[in-house]
Amino acid sequence: MLESVWHTLSDVHLPPLDADTRRPVSAQSMLDAYLPALLSVYITAWLALRSSPLFLKVAWLPIPLFALYRCSMTLDLTRVEGGSANDRLSYLNQGLLLQNTFYTLCSLAWTFGPTPTKRDGSKSSPLELMFSFRGLDYTFSSYSRTHVAPEWRPTSSRSLFALYTLASLLFHLTLSDIIHMYIQIIAPHTLQGGSIFAPEQTPTLFSTYLTLLAGVVVYSVIQLVYDAATFVGVVIFRQEPTAWPPVFQQPWLATSLSQFWGRRWHQLFKYYFVTIGATPARFLPPLIANIAAVMGVFFVSGCLHFIGGWGMGKGADWWPLAGFFLVNGVGLLLENAWRRVTGSKVGGYFGWIWTMLFVAFWGNWLVDGWSKIGLIASVFFPEGRRPAEMLGMSLG
Repeated sequence: MLESVWHTLSDVHLPPLDADTRRPVSAQSMLDAYLPALLSVYITAWLALRSSPLFLKVAWLPIPLFALYRCSMTLDLTRVEGGSANDRLSYLNQGLLLQNTFYTLCSLAWTFGPTPTKRDGSKSSPLELMFSFRGLDYTFSSYSRTHVAPEWRPTSSRSLFALYTLASLLFHLTLSDIIHMYIQIIAPHTLQGGSIFAPEQTPTLFSTYLTLLAGVVVYSVIQLVYDAATFVGVVIFRQEPTAWPPVFQQPWLATSLSQFWGRRWHQLFKYYFVTIGATPARFLPPLIANIAAVMGVFFVSGCLHFIGGWGMGKGADWWPLAGFFLVNGVGLLLENAWRRVTGSKVGGYFGWIWTMLFVAFWGNWLVDGWSKIGLIASVFFPEGRRPAEMLGMSLG
């Protein structure tokens, strides 16, 4: 049965989005598609915060789900009204679908989950709930055991904290672009959506090298986006520095997959992955509940990345874009089995080797999927304004 489910998922393919049915960015299209989606999510958060009756929340749920779906299917962020589409900006549509899929998970969690309450008993606003991804100020972060990384910036001084954050933003902005440009130079076929496996179609040392480089880019991009949000929150909105703890904890030092995903990688979506993916396992027999919970969490994570990749507009295959996450769920179950058999957790030097090899090897297919949908070919900066180019000109 499990084998048939696995093969069924592996064969899942979503066809390319029809470009003719998507509208370019304009004031009218944003008012017609984007604003209703956000407003419907806002109302969903408002109903949850008011401890509204379940029947009312369930009755409202189809509205945000439809609005988010409609927004995803009708908006094309790669072109403005009167202009043509730029495929190398398709990552904007990927971001749109990632956002809308995340808010779909939020809407489900807020509808069927417990009332989101703040730890200090103060009132929360729907906007605060919508942008509190980890929910560190809310009691629900304890339910998902969301880990908070140790702080490395001085929180006693707002100015120093902002300065450290800005330095991190600039560093990771430059680092991500240097490595991204390097990948495009040493693997030029990726600029046309080529496979990183070509011609072998299986992982090689070179494809694994590209995978590790791509991992650094992903890490740096998430870090710089979080740094930008932190800077705005602390400097513009005058939030306390303690409200913005680190988003990563040196994932390259992880000595087990459990540590990698549970503590060192970002925890931004953990509560929603756990609520949607693991909670239903409580109704299963104890023998399989733990397995179902672990695989459910990684299944939901895979769905998020799969649908996000589909947003690039070139179609999407399940295995390259989501299989990596399911396989990591299997890896965690293997670590649990090791602990039960040996009485000790995976860790230490050999645990680090296991973790890095596992993530790097299976990550090959994820990065290959990204290359085929055009993500590596993306243009994140205007011509001549890439940080890597500007750094090169200043040094040369």
